[in-house]
Amino acid sequence: MWKFDKKLYSIVFIIAFLLLFISVSIYIFKFGNNGISNKVSDWGTFGNYIGGVSIPIISLLNLFVLVYISLIVSKQEDKRWQNQLIHEAYILLLNETKKVTLKEITQDNLILLNRFISSFSYQNSYLFDEKENDFNLLCEDFGEKIIRLETYLEKYFKIKETVDISQLRKAFVLNKEDNLDLELLLLSSSEYEISRHKLFSFIKSYITNKSIQSILKIDIKKEAVETERILIKSVKRQLEI
Repeated sequence: MWKFDKKLYSIVFIIAFLLLFISVSIYIFKFGNNGISNKVSDWGTFGNYIGGVSIPIISLLNLFVLVYISLIVSKQEDKRWQNQLIHEAYILLLNETKKVTLKEITQDNLILLNRFISSFSYQNSYLFDEKENDFNLLCEDFGEKIIRLETYLEKYFKIKETVDISQLRKAFVLNKEDNLDLELLLLSSSEYEISRHKLFSFIKSYITNKSIQSILKIDIKKEAVETERILIKSVKRQLEI
């Protein structure tokens, strides 16, 4: 994408000014030995000379300014279009992730979401310019967390069914459930939520419209607290063993 270079434009205008100044200086040096003329014809000749020298320079400056304005407008339009495409990608991602909630999660939905993320990363990475690699890494990390959650979900529940992770968390914290596979499942669910939050936050940073930025708000602190509680309980369990 084109970038504005202040030094280039400063140099162009300085050169134009110097050309005008040198042209006038040469005329004065060559024909100004007799002082300031009182003849109208001499002033007319001087005016024709200045006009002949300055008009091409001014024309070039006008062309340069026109190109500059066109580039600025083009840049703003590109940015507007880029934001629109990022907004559409954001909404698409939001709709897909809504299908996988902690209160109603299945292996099939996780598998489908992982496939979507792979395609989503490939199709939208170009929108993020120099941050393209960061976007791809976040999508890759989210995909890994999805696979990990799906794996532990399969280990803990031998049959494919809808699972309420939030209820499992409560049972685990209240010591109603005490199982290593469950610990790993709950940890992977927290990692999934945090990874999802990072991806959404990254995308929102590219969107300038504040109303769009407020579409999704994930309480990452809550997920971090849940993860910490599970980790502490897991460590205590291992020490008891």
